[in-house]
Amino acid sequence: MYKYLKYSYILFLLCLVSCSSDDTDEFQDAVTLNVMNEVNGKTFIGNSDVFLNKNNNFQSESWYIAPAGTLDKETQPDLVSLIREAAAEPNHLYCLYNSGSFITFRSGEKAIYLGSEYYKLIVESNIPSNDLIQGMKVKYKRMIVSDNKLPAKNTMIGSMANVGDEISYNVGNVAEYAFDEALSYNQDCFDISLSNGVLKIIQKKPVDKIHGPYGDYKIFIRSGNVFTSLAFQVGV
Repeated sequence: MYKYLKYSYILFLLCLVSCSSDDTDEFQDAVTLNVMNEVNGKTFIGNSDVFLNKNNNFQSESWYIAPAGTLDKETQPDLVSLIREAAAEPNHLYCLYNSGSFITFRSGEKAIYLGSEYYKLIVESNIPSNDLIQGMKVKYKRMIVSDNKLPAKNTMIGSMANVGDEISYNVGNVAEYAFDEALSYNQDCFDISLSNGVLKIIQKKPVDKIHGPYGDYKIFIRSGNVFTSLAFQVGV
């Protein structure tokens, strides 16, 4: 009995150690990088244009920077108030987003495209030199925007060829929708509505294969801070 209890206790300790080390170390497969500031080499993070300026703040011209708390107290990145410069602090988390992944909906809400790539990083420590900070040691990893409440992007929802043709598609708990450039240009040819989780599209004008509407159109739908695209065909 004593041997059995001792063996069980050892197994429990091994499981506790392995689970705590493997499950909590989110950055164990991340890239380690010495990010030197613009005075000491100006290192860029991944494929972004994010660097450390002379004040040792993260800065970017075209990417967004979103502070995300610390490892001990991680917070959801604020996608409403995205910034181009943020203080780089040890043990703090950040998310870096390509501005081309976002659109702003009619409500003023900004959302990121489903499937977009971004970087998540943690600042591990300063890189000192003669009582000055010349850079930061960071770990970063590539992430993919996901949302299991939304359909895959470019989901084809139907087609229409004649006046009066209708497409109905259940989109669930979606907040609002927006049009791509082609649909915005030809939106007077369709009656589009969203009610009780159902997106409805009715063709109002006949297809003109020379001047349009003709071809594929996209509607963007938003749930929270993430959006996806639905496609439908006209006259094909």
